[in-house]
Amino acid sequence: MTNRRQTNLKRISLRITKEYFNLIKSGKKTIEFRPFSPFWRVRLDSLCLEKKGPDPEETDDPKAVAVFVCGKAVHRRLVTRVKYIPTPSFVDHEVVRTNTCYALYLGKVTRDGSPNKRRTGE
Repeated sequence: MTNRRQTNLKRISLRITKEYFNLIKSGKKTIEFRPFSPFWRVRLDSLCLEKKGPDPEETDDPKAVAVFVCGKAVHRRLVTRVKYIPTPSFVDHEVVRTNTCYALYLGKVTRDGSPNKRRTGE
């Protein structure tokens, strides 16, 4: 499930409710939205290729590991793309209700190569 390339990926911790945790864990929710705030800008701008210019070849290469936390349960998924959304719009059939936000596209379930981390909820 992990390989050497994935162990060097940036980890992003995301606290979510049980409802969304279960949807992400089951694979039904494949995009996670975060507001464009100073807190998230520091964490996501470096992963957001759209702000730096168009990406001529979009690939499924992982950009980071999203660590979803709900109580004591933890679930990890690769982030394959981070998109900057400047205005309210539809993104893959989901309504973005904030003026500006980030969309994290989720990929496969992973363990991020941290042998000392608890692996509950996977």
